[in-house]
Amino acid sequence: MNRRLRALQPYAPYALLAAVVLLPFAAPGYIFTLDAAPVPHIPAPHAGGSDYLWQELLHILNSAVPSQVIEKLLFVAIILGSAIGMHRLMDFLQRRTGHDTTLGWGPARYFAGLLYAVNPFTYDRFMAGQYGVLLGYALLPFVLEALLAFAVHPDRRGMLRVALGIVLVSIVSLPTTGLAVLAGALTLAAAAWQQRRKARLLRQYVRYGLGAAGIFAVLSSYWLLPALLGKGALAQQVHTFTPAHTAAFATVGSGFVGKLAHVAQLQGFWVEPHGLFTLPQEQLPGWGTVRLLVWALAVVGAVVLYRSSRQLGATFLLIGLSGWLLAAGLAAGLLTHFGYREPQKFAALVALSMAVFAGFGVAQIVALGRARSEGWANAAVAAALVVLLLFTPTMYWGFGGQLRPRKYPDGWFAANAFLAQQGGSYQAVFLPWHEYMSFAFTADRIIANPAARFFGQPVTISNDPELGAIKPPADAAATRIGALVAGGQHTPLLAAQLAGFNVRFVLLAKDYDYRRYNYLEQQPGFHRVFDSQSLRIYENAAWKGYE
Repeated sequence: MNRRLRALQPYAPYALLAAVVLLPFAAPGYIFTLDAAPVPHIPAPHAGGSDYLWQELLHILNSAVPSQVIEKLLFVAIILGSAIGMHRLMDFLQRRTGHDTTLGWGPARYFAGLLYAVNPFTYDRFMAGQYGVLLGYALLPFVLEALLAFAVHPDRRGMLRVALGIVLVSIVSLPTTGLAVLAGALTLAAAAWQQRRKARLLRQYVRYGLGAAGIFAVLSSYWLLPALLGKGALAQQVHTFTPAHTAAFATVGSGFVGKLAHVAQLQGFWVEPHGLFTLPQEQLPGWGTVRLLVWALAVVGAVVLYRSSRQLGATFLLIGLSGWLLAAGLAAGLLTHFGYREPQKFAALVALSMAVFAGFGVAQIVALGRARSEGWANAAVAAALVVLLLFTPTMYWGFGGQLRPRKYPDGWFAANAFLAQQGGSYQAVFLPWHEYMSFAFTADRIIANPAARFFGQPVTISNDPELGAIKPPADAAATRIGALVAGGQHTPLLAAQLAGFNVRFVLLAKDYDYRRYNYLEQQPGFHRVFDSQSLRIYENAAWKGYE
């Protein structure tokens, strides 16, 4: 036990980091963000998606652990996993480059780990509720460490580590799988070029590399095969992508150069201009100077790493450069066919390379300071820590106080109990008719409508994101229902029309623009059967089983 505790001791500062970020979330309640609207009971997943196993695990775990606890454990796992993974990767690079651990390497590892866990990219994704993307992001350093070890000694063990690492990434985050595959291809390409005169080693790269690809294909066949055949959840989703999606989810920036500038500071996420959360530069007037200091550290570190090992330096340069260009929109049309309607996700590779390079930069500066005196070295460490803290000040202490635990209203639970008592097989419709909207219980923060997952009975919500020129599929049942209820019509035909979709109940939450649906009070065929401070239910008298 003591040996295990000693092995974990180097990671203790990251537990402090997690506390500084997440401690305000310790109170009971849920953390509501744009795409993350957690519900008390995590539903069983539909088969076909790459994350089926992950969602099934969460569903099973929820039978013993409250969902709000699971949600907060995921936050801790993301921060600790990101920081520890980068720390381990830096340890590996230190051993491969032969850097003296007595110089500036201790601060370098922690700087890289902290920077990888807390930066504008991770902040944006947290505020958008893209926790799957962040879990995959946290696994990237572990996968890259396995890839670099495989490049040194290509064997069966290394093959299994790489394959299983990428499989694990695909289970929690399919978009991040493409990043891991790209990083793997570039890592092996750099290694193959460095070892191009060693025919035996090159044959091992091919042999075990194909073996890793085969293992991944077999273990991922439950979602990969349907996708390749044009079926399954992934293929259906990609089929719906249009030029309107490409425009709406494009990286922020004026022209390609402007997009490159945003990605270089680990930003450019399409959500940023919508004012849904505070950006670091909005909170800290001198943030531009801090950004330049981070870049300077990364440039110094890139030179140091390349001089220490051309192969490793080239590997991270290739990973960072490819992520930078793709995140800025290069080949955006092609990426859409692979499910990337939003290319800025590739900025994760920029964050990874930046953390590695900046860590080497800190090591160099601390070593130079120590050559003068211990006081200079300590000053360099303190300055690096200040830069790190100021790079993403909006992320600390509950994301700058922007997020705190919230609870669903009692009326929602009472309405769910009411629906559970009703017999028959039926559908319900939820109003206001918005896929994304603000609720009083989220302090008016806009979130993905949670009604379809909160209530135990089937509930249809809007499928219109109301974003740019994106339109929902015209033939979808939700689209046709929306055309009936969203306009505020007073027509004697509405009850019968909704009954054609097996709609028995209409749920009206008293949030946002709910007053536009007051027409239901006088609508023929609808009777109010439940009312609370937060939600009202109408029953459709035209429903086939109505008595």
